Amino acid sequence: MITTLLTQYAAFVPVTFIVALALVGTAGWLLQRRRMARTLTVLAGLSLVAVLALTLTRGDVQASPFCTFAFEDPFSDLGSLANIGMMVPLAFFGTLVTRRPVFVLAASSILSALIEITQALLPALGRACDTEDWFTNTIGASIGMLLALAVIILDRRATQHRNASAPNAQD
Repeated sequence: MITTLLTQYAAFVPVTFIVALALVGTAGWLLQRRRMARTLTVLAGLSLVAVLALTLTRGDVQASPFCTFAFEDPFSDLGSLANIGMMVPLAFFGTLVTRRPVFVLAASSILSALIEITQALLPALGRACDTEDWFTNTIGASIGMLLALAVIILDRRATQHRNASAPNAQD
């Protein structure tokens, strides 16, 4: 049903993607400002569960024990945009929780590679192993990580501004 909806309204997918990024970014910023680490951790965990559920549950592809090696325009079709979007929340919330952007980006990329390898080794899953999926997942993780870095920097500046304008407690 979602695929049909996305196919019928393909022109709205990029707009929806940008709106979703803005909403995730705003939610993360608000949670970060309110120091709601537990909520951010739960959201990171839910993002991981969603990635695993979307990629390791039974599909309907005639899979083979081989990977397709191709790198095309990552913004050329709905499948690529979906792969990008799938990893944004995981890297975004993971970076906000750990404050280790390079680690989260590397872990997200490795997770994506392991998922693709698993799909190749278990053709009964009905999923196709594709290097382009890994590539677009890594682009999504990069976007999520950069968005989280922006939130962290904005939060740090807001905290510094509040501390600078607060009355001196020693007076």
